[in-house]
Amino acid sequence: MVDTGLPTIELDGVRFIHPPGWTREVEHSDDGLICSLQSTGVTFALVGVYPAGVDADELLEQALDSLREEHPSLEAEEWDESDPDDPIQTLEAVFMSLDMLSYCWLRAWEVGPRTVLAMVQSVEPEAERGRLVFRALCQSMEPTGEPTSDAASRKAVNGRN
Repeated sequence: MVDTGLPTIELDGVRFIHPPGWTREVEHSDDGLICSLQSTGVTFALVGVYPAGVDADELLEQALDSLREEHPSLEAEEWDESDPDDPIQTLEAVFMSLDMLSYCWLRAWEVGPRTVLAMVQSVEPEAERGRLVFRALCQSMEPTGEPTSDAASRKAVNGRN
């Protein structure tokens, strides 16, 4: 990864940047790790890191299903800003929430030996910020080598060695 001066997070064999000033929290489950990132506004991001072999398309569909349960009016389509030569499906979902137009960008793909799901959700007038954060998260994803153990991953997330 090129040194951008931005904070990075390493989770179980995957490294990515996150916006400065955003809070982060990591939850461990039997399925993998979920990193929640919260801006000082309403924009937030979720990054899930799952073991090798987890189907990326299935993860994407599960995330969309969860959003549809909460927001039945949700409309999702291929993100028109994604690279047409990129074979990885990237979606943009649009829906109304609390009388505000909301956006959610989603992508799931393999990063080294892990499967990653990235999701950023935002509302107007922060939508452009959300798009930029989503693009930066996805472009910065890289494998860090072998996946770490659960205990080592917890120490890395909490900033301890």
